[in-house]
Amino acid sequence: KLENVEWDGPAIHALLHEVKTAHDILPKELFQPLYRIFLDRDDGPQMGWFLSTLPREEVRSVLDAVLPS
Repeated sequence: KLENVEWDGPAIHALLHEVKTAHDILPKELFQPLYRIFLDRDDGPQMGWFLSTLPREEVRSVLDAVLPS
């Protein structure tokens, strides 16, 4: 889905919440690992907007490296 989402804050934000809902996880269970991966912190800015400031391929590459296939 990351390849197909419009690369802007609201669209990425919506996609992240779709993932959270689809996997029935708490927001903290999704966002805290993302903050750790991208910011080396436990919290931070709204993740969709933050990710939209990075190149899509960079985000995809980082996530591919840390997520199971």
